[in-house]
Amino acid sequence: MKYDETDQAKRYDAARSMSREAQRRSLEPLRALLPTPIRLVVDLGCGTGRFSAALAEEFAAPVIGVDPAQTMLAKARENVEHPRIRFTAGESSAIPLPDGAADLVFVSMAYHHFDDRPAAAHEMRRVLGPGGIAAIRNSTADALDGFGFLEYFPAARALAQAALPRRDQLTASMRAAGFEPLLHQVIAHEMAPTWAAYCDKIAARALSFLAMIPDGDFEAGLSAMRRETVRVGPILEPIDLFAFRAPG
Repeated sequence: MKYDETDQAKRYDAARSMSREAQRRSLEPLRALLPTPIRLVVDLGCGTGRFSAALAEEFAAPVIGVDPAQTMLAKARENVEHPRIRFTAGESSAIPLPDGAADLVFVSMAYHHFDDRPAAAHEMRRVLGPGGIAAIRNSTADALDGFGFLEYFPAARALAQAALPRRDQLTASMRAAGFEPLLHQVIAHEMAPTWAAYCDKIAARALSFLAMIPDGDFEAGLSAMRRETVRVGPILEPIDLFAFRAPG
């Protein structure tokens, strides 16, 4: 999806907001893997800066948020004011940093948007210093049944099935770039405290797979979701967290 040709940046925060505690659950497993002190964190595919401040605080490190979409970067700069964080335009296949500049590259819910995943893996390897960590937090095709909303949007499910990585594919791509797999966890992420609140998040249509389906399909699926009376909260979704170590 070409985000600069849409209004997704305005919608994104409504559908993808996270508590600091939820962010901490994704970052805590990485702490023991990282060197101290951390020279630089790259928030690759930073979007609206959802994780940028949490990364800066959790790891007491400078953070550079990198995203190809100017609309996302503008929203990130609006959302995040922090002395250790800056945002810049860049592609996953051409990260605007010198070799070996970072100790952590963190990717949250952006990996499936990378046009050339092998090239992105090699770029992550290039910008990491010896022993640096690449961490990828992303939905996977293996876990689609855990996303309750998709049963109401079959066209979106088909898009997700085609676009999301399989766990073995992601790991193989990182191995091919020279990374050593260190960690894989599936974290139950609370999307909403109730089904009604979940429907409200889905209604924002900020998720890329929902933005790409016909309007009629979206409205029909949302209406079916809102008629559901059996579901109880909280509504959890499975998010995969991977960590890989660069050689050296």
